[in-house]
Amino acid sequence: MYHEWYLGIKISVTSLMKSLKQKWCAITVMLLEQQRGAMENLFQIKPLSANRMFVRKGRITYKTADYKRFQEEMAVILMGETWEFKDNPVHFIVYAGLSNKASDLDIIKPLLDTYQNIFEEFNDKTVQGIILQRDRVKRGREYLWVRVAKAEELEVGFEAFEDSTEKES
Repeated sequence: MYHEWYLGIKISVTSLMKSLKQKWCAITVMLLEQQRGAMENLFQIKPLSANRMFVRKGRITYKTADYKRFQEEMAVILMGETWEFKDNPVHFIVYAGLSNKASDLDIIKPLLDTYQNIFEEFNDKTVQGIILQRDRVKRGREYLWVRVAKAEELEVGFEAFEDSTEKES
């Protein structure tokens, strides 16, 4: 298998082609969402469990090969995007297509850490809320659909909830 250096990351040519195809699909969605003040991406990659982020050898902790690959694939797909939210509070809405019935929802940690590595302006302390939904899919069809929006977008729902509880009283 041939390898090329792409932005300082060694990846396979077939992996690069797959990532570029995913990026092309994601660009259309991204452009529409940027008009509405949100960032939305579909990653056709297997979500990574927090349990598979690091391995410990003696007293030293290393990133696993799976975690490095996950970050590389996401970096290729998100290449060229900018973090428009500055240091404003944001909400993440994540749908995860998982094929393993034993998978849990600890996939959010590697996702947030990867976003923080890709976007210098993003800090996960600005995340005000996360909606995370699991979807069972066949093996090989795993995915992550991620939507990031300003926190004010969801506050409207909280105001409506408060209004409805006042009416019930």
